[in-house]
Amino acid sequence: MDYRAEIQKGGRVTIPSVLRKKLNMAEGDIVTIREENGDIKLITQHQALAEARALANQYLTNDNTVDDFLRWRKEEAIAEEDKMNRIFKTK
Repeated sequence: MDYRAEIQKGGRVTIPSVLRKKLNMAEGDIVTIREENGDIKLITQHQALAEARALANQYLTNDNTVDDFLRWRKEEAIAEEDKMNRIFKTK
C-alpha cells in the first residue's frame, strides 16, 4: 500500500500513524534509511535484526567464526554510513 507524506523544513517526514502502528514503530525508535537503486527504504530495528540474522546464518555455514562475521558486519556498517554521509553530505 502506498502512503503520501510531505517533506517538511529540514527534510522531516512524518510516517503515517497507520503505518507506524502496523510496523510497531514508536516515538524514539531508531530506523535505518537506506538508498537502493534510487529508492529510499526505511528499515526498522526489527527488520535490521532479521536481516543480520539471515546474513549470519548464510555466513556462518562455513568455517568462519562469529568474530569474523562481526568484523565483516562492522566494516559493512561503516561503508554504508560513509555512503549515506556522501549522499546527504552530513560530514
